[in-house]
Amino acid sequence: MKSIINKAFAIVALLVIGYYIGSFFPVSKNEIKTTPKKDEISVLNKVEQKEKLVVSQDTIESIEKTVFFEVVVIMASTNETGVSTELAEIKKSFDSITNFSEFKLLKTEKVEVKVTEQKKIILPNNQFLYFTPKKIEGDELSLNLRIPWILNINLGVKNNESFFQGGLRYKDRFIILHIKPSF
Repeated sequence: MKSIINKAFAIVALLVIGYYIGSFFPVSKNEIKTTPKKDEISVLNKVEQKEKLVVSQDTIESIEKTVFFEVVVIMASTNETGVSTELAEIKKSFDSITNFSEFKLLKTEKVEVKVTEQKKIILPNNQFLYFTPKKIEGDELSLNLRIPWILNINLGVKNNESFFQGGLRYKDRFIILHIKPSF
């Protein structure tokens, strides 16, 4: 008899607790889901199909494309002098904006990446640079460059037009990346 009373008491206690929880945390009308009627289902299906077609037409061509990056890794310094012969033109673009007197070519690397995929290269300071082309529209590429904990930037870059990414340290010098995408 005691066990029946204990069970009944536990059930009543759970019901009271459920009531109070429900009254303090009511379900909003937005969270209540209703089943759509037949007419609504056909309209929803038509809208969903139309959206899928638009997305697939815009993205399939872009996803199938491959982007090629030529990455020139440069070490620059204000303490030393000297310019690698391959970097004479690049140094000219920096003369008016910085006091770098040394430009040394560390490496040149070519990267091939499909749109929406990701590739990485290792930099001289043992960090990774990740390339993620997002999409191509005309002659412009949406690109994400990422160096974990240091850089995460989205850029819009033109086909065959190079750009610089700097600010990285290597020993007592700076690393400058000269990146040229082609697609």
